[in-house]
Amino acid sequence: MFEEPDKRFGFVATRWREAQDEQAAELAVVDSLRDEYRHAVMPLLQGEHTPTLHLAEIEQLQAFPKESWETGAAWYPMDDAD
Repeated sequence: MFEEPDKRFGFVATRWREAQDEQAAELAVVDSLRDEYRHAVMPLLQGEHTPTLHLAEIEQLQAFPKESWETGAAWYPMDDAD
């Protein structure tokens, strides 16, 4: 995936967090994703690349699903327009 250093990639991941409100949930997820991928992605970046992280969706649930997972991510190449 990182054989093309000038190519940008995005990823989709599901994470579950218990929080007081939507903002606290967003911060908790962003922090955990940064920690999770810092050691995997940062050493592969070269030059002036600065990764950014954006949440696309936050959903409030009444309870955690009985079968929930939160490992890994689906990576995809990003278009220049993104």
